[in-house]
Amino acid sequence: MRKALRRHKHTITVFGGGSGGQVVDQASVKNLLSTAISSIRGTVMGGNLYYLWTPPPTTVRWGIEASDAALKSRIKLDDLDELIGRIRKEKLQSFYTGRDRRMLLYTDPQAFFKSHKACYDYVKQRPTDRFLKNRKEATKYLEDIGLEFA
Repeated sequence: MRKALRRHKHTITVFGGGSGGQVVDQASVKNLLSTAISSIRGTVMGGNLYYLWTPPPTTVRWGIEASDAALKSRIKLDDLDELIGRIRKEKLQSFYTGRDRRMLLYTDPQAFFKSHKACYDYVKQRPTDRFLKNRKEATKYLEDIGLEFA
């Protein structure tokens, strides 16, 4: 259906990537897997990814890496439910996103940026060691279930 809409109506479909900025620990393996799920789903369903909720740069890059892995792995729409179901069952059963953390900008901006700083060092302009360690773990898990990363 999306292909037909693009071909005949020139519409652009978009899919949000990530957890919507609602998690307290954006550097966690669970959040990385949640971001990967939304990016893979959006890619396989033919949408363009967007991150509207002001994520750190590492989250956007990770979403793109997961999207690219879905393309390299040639995941089909028929396989999507099984793949996402497996990830949710094995790794994300107790994953809670909570409320929209952007509301903290009005009351406690440091609390909002704390989860960003867990992923990205804005002074050094690079990912944190904790984020890199967790990304490696998430990548290994996704490779073990069939995705092809770089």
